[in-house]
Amino acid sequence: PQGVHSLRRNLQQLGGNLIVRNGDPLRVLPLLARQLHVEEVAWSEVPGYYECDQSERLKNALLRDGPYRCHVYTTCSLTLVHPNDLPKDQDTWERLARPKEKRKKRKSKPKSDDATPLGKLYDGDFSSTITNISPSRFVD
Repeated sequence: PQGVHSLRRNLQQLGGNLIVRNGDPLRVLPLLARQLHVEEVAWSEVPGYYECDQSERLKNALLRDGPYRCHVYTTCSLTLVHPNDLPKDQDTWERLARPKEKRKKRKSKPKSDDATPLGKLYDGDFSSTITNISPSRFVD
């Protein structure tokens, strides 16, 4: 709490403010955007199946479906691999996050071919997949 109060005071000295809200971001952020009449909402996406799903739903709420529409800007951080190389399906994320956990086998088709290379990497087959890590790939 003391750090939050200190941050609020520092922002107020610069002419800004800190707004703290609790709750489901899918409900809280669109309502806050409407209350403040913001033109753009930005956040950093965290790699993970559930995190990406929630980010997509929030984008949809702010761009199309919600009570207030505005521009959305996102970036991806906290990953050592390019975001396009991360798995797109829940099963692969669960295997990577908890490799020793036993789970029932489910028949599921990957949503895209993007999930296959990382699955191969995870199984120890490093020779069949080469990832382009040149700086130009990470520039939009």
